[in-house]
Amino acid sequence: MLNYVISVQKVRVYALYLLIFLIIIAPLYGLQYYVYPQVPKLGNLFNTLSITPPSNLPKLEIIGFITPLLISIALILYIIKIKRTRIGKTGTLTLFAGIIITTASFFLPLTPINKFGASLNILLVSLVTLNITYHLYKKDYKLALPLAYVLGFLTSAVSDITSTFGSAHFIGTFGGYGLLDGDFLMPLALALAVVIMRKLEMRKEHPI
Repeated sequence: MLNYVISVQKVRVYALYLLIFLIIIAPLYGLQYYVYPQVPKLGNLFNTLSITPPSNLPKLEIIGFITPLLISIALILYIIKIKRTRIGKTGTLTLFAGIIITTASFFLPLTPINKFGASLNILLVSLVTLNITYHLYKKDYKLALPLAYVLGFLTSAVSDITSTFGSAHFIGTFGGYGLLDGDFLMPLALALAVVIMRKLEMRKEHPI
């Protein structure tokens, strides 16, 4: 049987992790969508240089996109180093579902587009948080933390890619909001939520 068997404990872990993640990400996205556009000078604090590829390809912002990309590559190498690359049934299910959602996103409006650019693909976010929750339920924090960052970046990056090369044909800048961009914030928020979950578990195991 697949490891996504529903149980009360798993639902509690997922609900708590999702709540912590939303509490972290909501004010950050609020700052991006409502404060940032109203204060143009704020952009100088969060944006850096962009790399401009040839042709009509989107620009790649150094802080907003290139930096989390390099961090994700480093964390993937770390996961390989600790020999935790065996996918298993849960990972296989997540990968298969992720490929289906990503492919569908090129043809269907699964990634909302607004005047600020591409929003997050809710289906991918749900899938990623479910996968991370599985490792939290198993108390595999050594893998859950780097995996949360990598999956968070991939989720946001896929939203950019599918909105650019899919049916929406939205040409923007990957990581264009710099430190306030989803490519930068999403992996941090998911990883920070894992850290908080670990702290809560430690307090539960060793109450004061």
